[in-house]
Amino acid sequence: MHADTRPHPVIGLYVRAATLEAAEQIALVVWRCALNDLHWLRAWTLLRAEVPLIPIDADWPL
Repeated sequence: MHADTRPHPVIGLYVRAATLEAAEQIALVVWRCALNDLHWLRAWTLLRAEVPLIPIDADWPL
């Protein structure tokens, strides 16, 4: 979590998915699950779920 970023905090996580759209959906599901367990997050509103494309090295275990 990057709480000092402006204008909004950023929560980062690593997601492996077949497509960018699938990765963004997974990030959204993770956020919703976090809201159920971490009630203090409910003070925040998810503005967007974006996933940058990071190339995976051929030696990275699948």
